[in-house]
Amino acid sequence: MKFYSRNWYYVGGILFVIMSFVMGFFGDGVSQIEKILIFSFMSLLVHQFEEYGLPGGFPAFFNVIMNGEKEAPDRYPQNSQLATSC
Repeated sequence: MKFYSRNWYYVGGILFVIMSFVMGFFGDGVSQIEKILIFSFMSLLVHQFEEYGLPGGFPAFFNVIMNGEKEAPDRYPQNSQLATSC
């Protein structure tokens, strides 16, 4: 569980790649509304991956720009663990 807690956005990135292949090969058998919901979830996965994984830096950027944090900009108040508890 510790691995997932520290790397949840990478797991989401891998899930996005798997879902892309599945939808590419077997997406014809899915209704329109299901496709919209699946693609919406996939966009959320890729968005979280790019915010926290590659290129990353969102917690530090948010803390410095929005909150003026100087001592630990990558940890407080916004960090990658906060997003998993929301």
